[in-house]
Amino acid sequence: MRVTGISSLRLRTLALVLLAVVPALILAVSTAREQREMESRRVREDMLRIARLVASDSDGTVDAARQFLAAVAQIPEIRKRDSLKAETILTDLREKNGFYEEIGATDLEGRVFANTGLPPPDSMRDDWRRAIQTRRFAVGYTTGGGRDTALNFAVPFHDEKGAVAGVVFATLKLDWRREFVRWELPPGSMMTVVDRSGRVVLRYPESEGFTGQALRNEPIVREMLRRPEGAVEAVGLDKVTRLYGFSTLRGALESNGLVVGVGVPRKAVFQPLEVAFRRNLLLLAVVALLAMLAAWIGGDWFFLRQVRAMVTASERLSEGDLSSRTGLHYGNDELSQLARSFDEMGASLEHLSGHYELILRSVGDGIYVVNREGYMSVVNPAAARILGCGPLALIGAHHHEIGIGERFSYAGTGPAEGCPICQVSQSQEGSRSDADTIKRRDGASVPVEYIVTPAVERGEVVGAVITFRDISERLNAQKEIDRAHEEIVSVLAEKRRFYRDVIKSVTRDRLRLVERDEIPNEGEQVLDLPLNTAVDDRNLRHKLVGMAEEYGFSHDVVGHLVLAAGEASTNAVKHATDGRGQVFLTKDRFIVRISDKGHGIPADDLPRPLFQPGFSTKVSLGMGYTLMLELVDRVWLATGVEGTTVQLEKWLHPEEHEDPILKEAFERF
Repeated sequence: MRVTGISSLRLRTLALVLLAVVPALILAVSTAREQREMESRRVREDMLRIARLVASDSDGTVDAARQFLAAVAQIPEIRKRDSLKAETILTDLREKNGFYEEIGATDLEGRVFANTGLPPPDSMRDDWRRAIQTRRFAVGYTTGGGRDTALNFAVPFHDEKGAVAGVVFATLKLDWRREFVRWELPPGSMMTVVDRSGRVVLRYPESEGFTGQALRNEPIVREMLRRPEGAVEAVGLDKVTRLYGFSTLRGALESNGLVVGVGVPRKAVFQPLEVAFRRNLLLLAVVALLAMLAAWIGGDWFFLRQVRAMVTASERLSEGDLSSRTGLHYGNDELSQLARSFDEMGASLEHLSGHYELILRSVGDGIYVVNREGYMSVVNPAAARILGCGPLALIGAHHHEIGIGERFSYAGTGPAEGCPICQVSQSQEGSRSDADTIKRRDGASVPVEYIVTPAVERGEVVGAVITFRDISERLNAQKEIDRAHEEIVSVLAEKRRFYRDVIKSVTRDRLRLVERDEIPNEGEQVLDLPLNTAVDDRNLRHKLVGMAEEYGFSHDVVGHLVLAAGEASTNAVKHATDGRGQVFLTKDRFIVRISDKGHGIPADDLPRPLFQPGFSTKVSLGMGYTLMLELVDRVWLATGVEGTTVQLEKWLHPEEHEDPILKEAFERF
């Protein structure tokens, strides 16, 4: 794995070097493309300029021929059609203007009456007729089948009466080869002249016999006929791609018209650029190779050696050797800082591991860790002591051998129903128990409390941590506490029963100490008010006055009832919470019930607030209960930690409720 990692890093370094070369490669390709485009544009412009110059020279020749023939048409001997004299004059003119091939004159029927050379070809007669019909200068051409093309000129002349009597004509051979050679174009260059019908008038150098053929559908011919002039890249008649420039001989537009095109082979134009491009690519490849070689050799010395040391140290660290260090010299570069950080991390891990071991050894609770398959990977000494064996004997054991939970028994290693550790792996939620058992290696059960917490790594449960405590001593202490509590409760109940009987006897049954559910619920409820503030207390007193008077009590009795109820309601407002005041009416009893949720009166303090005038568990109680016993006929009292309820009864006919036996016993007491 280490070799693969280092090799991968070396390959990545080489990839970075190649990546650095990519922009230079892109720049070279882009530059070569731009140079090709610029060169293509320049050559096409040059070809267009040459074509224009050739066309312009031809146009100048046509204009000179027009002026020359116009002058010849004015010679009297020509106008009189004097054949002998006219031919002499024309021969002299031809000698003086040697660039004309022949000069002659014809009558209206096309009969030549004066000529300086060979008989003109029949194709010239069309030019003569056009000149006679239009009475203008006419231009045509005759292909010689070779390298030269002859231009035919014709101008009508008039007799002495001003009528058209015939035409004078001249033939001029253009030396296209001379025009082509003087530009010193590269090999494979081509000059092509076509007319408006698409017929090839001239092709130089001619090698395949295209001259005279109608090739209107050829790409270059289509381009030349599509517009008067232009520059294009097109496939020539010989299927060679060239950069062409073409222009129309404008003096000939009145007839068929001639278009001259000059082309240079595309390969000849771009060959120097391609050679330079290949040379640049070769240089770039050499530079890239040298850079990769430097990265291969220098990378090993400058950073792969340090990386290899850190990889070795990290592998030792992953195997549990927390003392592993890189052993590198620390400098100011990034790798040195990384090595320093790695070594510091190793030292911190070693320190934390020591603290971790110390905590596991020192903690009194048992702790063990299981992986996802349920096998123990960590066991602290306390857990081993509770389970009755050494920590090393438990490492690698399955947690089912211990089995938390007295209702769980399973000997396999797969998930089991009822196992709290398996449930944590399935639900990903922890669990706990305050009283359960854990099985020791010897088969004995130990009472424990435990917490099972899922071990979560990157959002996935990878195991569980079980913390447990032997609660044998606590359970024994709890049993003692429960037994003592039962005895105390029994004593308090006996004491309460004693107080209850004594209070009943002493008060002549006017005060009854009871439980809350023993207070009688009699009569119709006519009032129910909250008692939380002094305003609630005053409101209750006010309503009691009106209700007691309406019930039929005298003014003094009403005052006694309100005073007694006020004592009870004041206690509820000042010293308790959630107080309530209620009134119930029967045929002969007016009942006021005051309840709250205070702390109540402790059992040991019950006699004194009931029988000792002025005693109170609170400063403000004063003469409360003794006053109540004097002002009403019966008081029901239920008090405890859940609160106090006082029910006051005022009888409409007290004498009817006297118990003579109880009265006699009270007097004897």
